[in-house]
Amino acid sequence: MQPIQIDQLVMGETKSMVMPPIQHAVGPGVPNLVPGPDVIVGEIESLDEFGNTQTQVGLAVGTDSCNNGDQPVDWFQLPQTDHPVVPQNLYRMSGGADNTERFEQIGHSWMKHTFFALEDGVCGTCNTTNCQTGSHLCPGCSDPYTSGLNGSQTGIGSRAWVNPFTGSFPANADDHTGHNHDGVSHRIRVDTTDLNTTMNPGASYFAEAAYISPHEYTWASRIRTSATCIIMFPIASSA
Repeated sequence: MQPIQIDQLVMGETKSMVMPPIQHAVGPGVPNLVPGPDVIVGEIESLDEFGNTQTQVGLAVGTDSCNNGDQPVDWFQLPQTDHPVVPQNLYRMSGGADNTERFEQIGHSWMKHTFFALEDGVCGTCNTTNCQTGSHLCPGCSDPYTSGLNGSQTGIGSRAWVNPFTGSFPANADDHTGHNHDGVSHRIRVDTTDLNTTMNPGASYFAEAAYISPHEYTWASRIRTSATCIIMFPIASSA
């Protein structure tokens, strides 16, 4: 366990906040891996639209996961139930003289179920020694999921199936029987008015993704916090 935020309180009021650096790299190409499996968001690649209705759009973000741990992370495809899932969210900061008065969540997706690890080197040194590639994300390695993959409706399962504390889920967690899809189903569903630059002048938008792994919980035999990455994207005005 390690601190992710340190707050100083004076008579119940927050006076300062410090976010210590997460242990990950000593320097370029020199990983400083933590004990056990530890999947984090190494990079958010893009934010793209994949469908729309008259009033909403369906968005998805591309993500690079990194194994910040010294043990492989299980990456077994459904119907096996030991792989990370990827929720995505969208936020807007606006209001006030400098557009920082409000920070609001304006959209969220279902969970993308991961299925194969490519063992890339976005994180630094990728070590595949004594690691079963594909079905595991090896220590120091990364795995890219494009926005198209994270937004693919057939590979997304409901958040309701996932235990938020343990990361566990059933083998049918991506079951889509009994309903039909439109262009925004299960993706980051956002009202078009929330993205309208005329109605929201000067607003900033933040896309978020996380990797939640049941393997981390079983390894540590206690609740572990999955790492989250937030990145800001400009929203261009329509012509």
